[in-house]
Amino acid sequence: MDLRGPPSSESKDRNIKMPIYAEFGVSYAWLVDPLNRVSIKVGKTPKPNTK
Repeated sequence: MDLRGPPSSESKDRNIKMPIYAEFGVSYAWLVDPLNRVSIKVGKTPKPNTK
């Protein structure tokens, strides 16, 4: 099974999809590159509630 997307997929995910997700309240997402065994967290992690 070929898990690779098109070569431009990561750029599209970062530059087009992430801003749209952010508009709907998604603060971060994981981009996964199974071929190179890499996962990258993109976005901001909310600060923990310290109360």
